[in-house]
Amino acid sequence: MPPLRSDAVLERLTRLHPKLIDLSLERIERLLAALGHPERELPPVVHVAGTNGKGSVIAFLKAICEAAGLSAHVYVSPHLIRFNERIGVRGRPIGEEPLNEALAACEEANAGAPITFFEITTAAAFLAFSRVPADIALIETGRIKPGDTVVISAAAGSVGQIAGQIAKICGCRAIAVTSTEEKLAWCREIGYDDGIAYRNEPDLAAAIARVCPDGVDVYYDNTAGPILDAVFQNLATHARIVVVGTISLADRFEQPDIGPRFMRRILVARARIEGFLSGDYAHRSAEAYERLAAWQRAGLLRSRFDIAEGFESLPGAFLRLLTSKNVGKQVVRVAEPSTPSEGTAP
Repeated sequence: MPPLRSDAVLERLTRLHPKLIDLSLERIERLLAALGHPERELPPVVHVAGTNGKGSVIAFLKAICEAAGLSAHVYVSPHLIRFNERIGVRGRPIGEEPLNEALAACEEANAGAPITFFEITTAAAFLAFSRVPADIALIETGRIKPGDTVVISAAAGSVGQIAGQIAKICGCRAIAVTSTEEKLAWCREIGYDDGIAYRNEPDLAAAIARVCPDGVDVYYDNTAGPILDAVFQNLATHARIVVVGTISLADRFEQPDIGPRFMRRILVARARIEGFLSGDYAHRSAEAYERLAAWQRAGLLRSRFDIAEGFESLPGAFLRLLTSKNVGKQVVRVAEPSTPSEGTAP
């Protein structure tokens, strides 16, 4: 996709991120005051927060408002392709010109002071909303933001290779954890910023610290086990751990997961741990397919397949998966796709 003028402003804004972050509102309050307090010009606000389902709730509330004849501003935390998807002015993504104007105004008013990307772009959304009348504003609090360090285990597998590229699309720093240098090379090829081949690392916690010097903001856990233990020792403040898979426990799923316990790190980092099952999001599958297809058409997603030939290779392919020998998605090809003969039904 060709770059937009707003992309350059957004890139500059990420560099304002403070080295140390406290939990006060001082930075955004200062900026809003410099902008003339646009937040005071907003229509009534519904604030949707939490860990799961925020996007669905926002979409549901927006549909209710519009069915009742009300116009709604919408601000959500993640975006999928372009940043303007975050800011819906009267229900439609903000245009490039008003977005650029709002971002530039915030950049000028902030005058180079340290501020998080989320804070300054939230102020830009408030400024844009204040310039267009609406009946209600729906605001979502998010869990991932540009600049986050996102660590993904099993990063060269079917899930990990896509998750890392999505993290990059969202403006994050993507770190791969995988078993071999060959797999790590593939991860770097598709856009991962850095990573480790854990079989070559005598101290996993030190290896994670080396590639994540500012800590881990988001851990996308496909494995559990020692890699999770190492990440626990390197959590950034307010880190989020998403448990997607536990393949390292494949021979003992119903048994206790024995190993070091670093639960105090959850307390000190004020971190969150949550399981993820795709079935919880089945109602959004069409949206997911549409977005993934758009990214692929735009050349933003690449996939690699590890193909075993013949049905008889199925057991061996399964063992390759369990022993982390596959690179990319492990599949078994049992036959070439057949072409229907002329005059026969497909």
